[in-house]
Amino acid sequence: MRPEEPNAYRDLALFLIRHNTSGVIEKKLEIVELFKKLLEMNVDKRFIGKQTEMVSLSELTRWLSDPSNSEDIICLTSHLLHNNPSLGVFVDNPIKGDIRVTISWCNPEADVELHVYEPNGEHCYSFHNCTSNYGRLSLDCNGYGPEEYMIKNAKIFDGLFEVKVKLFSRRDFRTEPVVVLVRIWTNFGDFVKESCVQHVAILREVKEEVLVCKIRSMEAPLSSF
Repeated sequence: MRPEEPNAYRDLALFLIRHNTSGVIEKKLEIVELFKKLLEMNVDKRFIGKQTEMVSLSELTRWLSDPSNSEDIICLTSHLLHNNPSLGVFVDNPIKGDIRVTISWCNPEADVELHVYEPNGEHCYSFHNCTSNYGRLSLDCNGYGPEEYMIKNAKIFDGLFEVKVKLFSRRDFRTEPVVVLVRIWTNFGDFVKESCVQHVAILREVKEEVLVCKIRSMEAPLSSF
């Protein structure tokens, strides 16, 4: 693990969340500790902004609100809030949404953008990151990402959400393609209806834009195809 890179802590924490089926409290505390280190670290100048931290807060508070953590929630939140009392508002109000999309990529010298076209044709991307439908995109991020799109009221729309990724620029002279991991949640934070699918997009040329999937609204659960 590269301790100077915030994504290293996020990736390991998410891996442990997916694979900690035993529910052992020590493993849960390890997950909290990884998120704490991420939220408290001084970020390397290559990773401008606090996007990894903000995106990770969605994932941390969602995991803490999982019913499987109900017996350990006091212990877990006490460990998290020690020296970080301001995080209490996020713990008490976990973020939920009908559609959530995150991207991360393999090359810290590449600038990859997430683009979402909403059913009414409105285009959500880095230069228009809040839509009239209350879709929101995190600020542009250097390094490996992540970037995040979230909309809470997708079910009121009759139509398709189109998810695309674009290689905006790269600062190196390497020729290998940029691999982008795209995760799409529907009913994010609803532990009865929630689902998540993963896609991999390959970007070979600067300015290349690839359609990842289309998500149909007005369905429960929402589906991508």
